[in-house]
Amino acid sequence: MRAVHTLSLALALAFATPIFPRVAYADYLPDPVAAEAALRASPMVAQARGEFAAQSLRSESLRRGREEWVLGADALQRRIDTPQDRFAEWGVALSRPLRLPGALRPTACLPAR
Repeated sequence: MRAVHTLSLALALAFATPIFPRVAYADYLPDPVAAEAALRASPMVAQARGEFAAQSLRSESLRRGREEWVLGADALQRRIDTPQDRFAEWGVALSRPLRLPGALRPTACLPAR
């Protein structure tokens, strides 16, 4: 009995396929160009692109490290009480951190459990 049901179902599906042409399955889909334009205009897609760009820039900055030039300046005034003199002093510093290969990472300093 089970074989008869399986055979009848297979025959029904085999003969039903030509009734529904394959082109009719794709008629409900929108035009690919219009669908792509709608997706590009979507606020969620724009937000995802922005987040991806931000994470890419953050990744790049982490890869490069803090090895950027730093310019610092200070101005001081020093007073000497005995001769009542004042001296204006200033300084300018230009520095760049040095990153050595194989340096210890903060997680490597933790004690082993």
